[in-house]
Amino acid sequence: MIIYNTGSSPITNFAEDKEAAMSGTGSNPVTSFEKPKSGWTEDQARILLGKHILVGIAHCGPEGKIVSREQIHGIIERANPQESLVIKLHGSDTIRAIPLDVSTLKMARSDDYRLTSTGEIVKDPDYTMRIALNQKGEMIKSVD
Repeated sequence: MIIYNTGSSPITNFAEDKEAAMSGTGSNPVTSFEKPKSGWTEDQARILLGKHILVGIAHCGPEGKIVSREQIHGIIERANPQESLVIKLHGSDTIRAIPLDVSTLKMARSDDYRLTSTGEIVKDPDYTMRIALNQKGEMIKSVD
């Protein structure tokens, strides 16, 4: 089943997190290439639709060492097992699919977040998420 954005829903079912997100610093190697279980349901996916998300992505080489980082943000357009999270990036018509493991998804604190690569200020996103991807674009482990 593919779930599309049809409007906003109350935010529930995800643990609140007060840590600062998306620092974009550090170079700790990822030591496990185990594929995480997604652990999300269609009901949880519906809650995410239409929400603003800020994602920190660590791109890892074959040894698991982080080779680059990027930060993206936008509105969650779709959520389904085939595409995972589909985000319409802020300020463009670009659509980006990223893997979802709900253990990496955090409710964002009400604040401004500065993207380290561009200096852009992201105001009050609903969620933050940090993930690590292997060279095939598959999630290998959440970034600590």
